[in-house]
Amino acid sequence: MRLPSVRATTRLHKPYHAMPIGRPVRERITTQMTARMGWALPALTAWLALFALAWLLPTSRGVLVEQFGAAIWRQADPVAAGGGAADYTPLAMVLWGVTGVLVAASVYALVFVRGGFRFERSFVVALIPALVFGPLANALLLTGAFRWGSPLAYATAQPVVYLSATALASLGLAAWRVSGRAWTAWALTGAVTLGFVGLALTRASAAALEQVGFILALALLPAMVAAWAWTRWQPRPGPGRGVVFALAAAHGLDGATTWMVLRDPFGLGFAGYSETNPVSEQIVSLANGWPYFALKLALPFVVLAVLEAPKDDRERRLHHVLLLLVFVLGYGPGASNLFQVLLA
Repeated sequence: MRLPSVRATTRLHKPYHAMPIGRPVRERITTQMTARMGWALPALTAWLALFALAWLLPTSRGVLVEQFGAAIWRQADPVAAGGGAADYTPLAMVLWGVTGVLVAASVYALVFVRGGFRFERSFVVALIPALVFGPLANALLLTGAFRWGSPLAYATAQPVVYLSATALASLGLAAWRVSGRAWTAWALTGAVTLGFVGLALTRASAAALEQVGFILALALLPAMVAAWAWTRWQPRPGPGRGVVFALAAAHGLDGATTWMVLRDPFGLGFAGYSETNPVSEQIVSLANGWPYFALKLALPFVVLAVLEAPKDDRERRLHHVLLLLVFVLGYGPGASNLFQVLLA
């Protein structure tokens, strides 16, 4: 399903409660939408309260710090942490996974259900600065651009940087919501992102351009072919070729960068990189790493095969948000890896 075309105006679409429809219909739509996503914010609040309670108890505080915060500490302040790899345990991945799901559901409820936004090109364009900010800021941290142990260092460590990018995007959307102008979201988030881009330009290495170009070709060319083949022979109507290519390219980038920097199968001179995800590390260790790239490239097509075509506007909106999350989960680490190569 292709994204809707850009509207002539950049004004925010009216929220559902402002649409010119009868009061009973408005109330029924609002009630149904709130009921479907009304669990998100209370669930997130309860989850955070549970963490607060665990922090207050000495017996669980140590477990919480070790499982939930140790990897972040080693990224943000490796000197104080005594060095060591910032690896995640399976329990830490589960805890962060639950947190991410609850945050995503809460943002969905606030942005689309209560905020009245629609998933169209103007909305996607408004998210671009935040999408650049997240992986670039994380790459700057990992290449030593920030002071160790500073609030900025902790805010840009993985996976906290996903929350930071979400907060930045939410501020931009709030500005759009208040002003009624889409460009205000881009201006606010873009101003913040440009500061990080400027810092990155002062640290970028021209010698790494060959490595970056090779990785991009390795990621994008197979993604392009796979996207064309999928949209040509897909089993049922689905997203357009551009959306499919974006999903495949995002995960192909993650797979290609991880494979190249960890295994360096073509002898391009990658060194000093490590993998924090234990599952990815095990797969990359197989057959010189190429199965990881193949699996990552195939992953978005598995998701597309599982997702059913939306039947109404609510399902269509949720469908688009799920595809955006799939894109971010591939693009985020992949772009961060690529920026690290450029800044190393």
